Amino acid sequence: MKKFKISSVHLSVLFFIFTLSAVHPGSAGQKIIGLSHYWMGNEYNMNGNKILTQAFTKTGYKVFTLNANGNSAKQVTHVKTFIDKKVSGIVIFGGVGNKFGEISMKAWEANIPLICHMMFLPGALTSIVHDNWEGSTKISVWLANQMHGYGKYIVLDQPGWHIAEIRMRAMEDVMRWFPNIKRGADPYIINFNDPVGASYTFTKTAIQEIPDLKGVFCIWGMPLIGAIKAIREMGKGDQIAVAGTDTDKPVLNLMAQKDAPRTAVVGHPQDISAHTAVKLLSKALEYKNVQEAREHLPAVAVIDIAFTSNTDPKNEFKPRAVLTLDEAWEFFHHGSKRPW
Repeated sequence: MKKFKISSVHLSVLFFIFTLSAVHPGSAGQKIIGLSHYWMGNEYNMNGNKILTQAFTKTGYKVFTLNANGNSAKQVTHVKTFIDKKVSGIVIFGGVGNKFGEISMKAWEANIPLICHMMFLPGALTSIVHDNWEGSTKISVWLANQMHGYGKYIVLDQPGWHIAEIRMRAMEDVMRWFPNIKRGADPYIINFNDPVGASYTFTKTAIQEIPDLKGVFCIWGMPLIGAIKAIREMGKGDQIAVAGTDTDKPVLNLMAQKDAPRTAVVGHPQDISAHTAVKLLSKALEYKNVQEAREHLPAVAVIDIAFTSNTDPKNEFKPRAVLTLDEAWEFFHHGSKRPW
């Protein structure tokens, strides 16, 4: 007789399903929030999970967190489990957005409010994203300036993330206007098994194979660490500039070293985005159904960003002017009489 072997993953999911069944909203009136993570191997995601859990727990909800450890199929299954168990609401905190279109509509059909983070889903009430449009455009302008309009660059990528696609497109929209700036190699895909080591190895190889390498563009934070380490080790800090996203502690620490390459990053305040998820899902839960909630929640909540560089950030990144009509008239037309 063939024995069925239960893995630790199976056990964790079975335990989750058993526990969730024990506190089903229909029994004991327990309110449940399902929190789905694609990966929790960096500070940003861990802090977001902590904020969401603490905030909902204080308001009387039981929060169940499932981490897919970088496995999209597993994460979709986690969300399906939340839907099947009729939780009160769901937050998907990051992931490969193209995998969730169908399952997000299942949540909608089940009348379960869904807030997604860093992706755009048809069944979500709100998509919470940082302003990667502006951030990636400005950081790419910075990199083009550091390259003085010529030379090669490489990209450390993570395709499939909606936000990563925004970052790539914004960067390429800037670089394509400089005929003397070329990508020196195909974008290198950084997996989650060893993002620092993989980015270090690829960057080091690129330095050896591309003599006129002058720029590195990193889609997310941990590859920044490996890229900066490789550039420092190869003594190429004067030649190669680095641009990227995320202000993880190790990134800022490396940027602060005396032999660090010129580096600029877009920072995403995780506390603001996590609290926004709490606020919007809490608001959604006040309405009788998801159709009504959709009319009162933003389709996309864009969280502001911050720019940091170890060169001259105050001059390199200018703040925006946000003006009322009266202020705009004065700002642009300098004292001319307003027609209203």
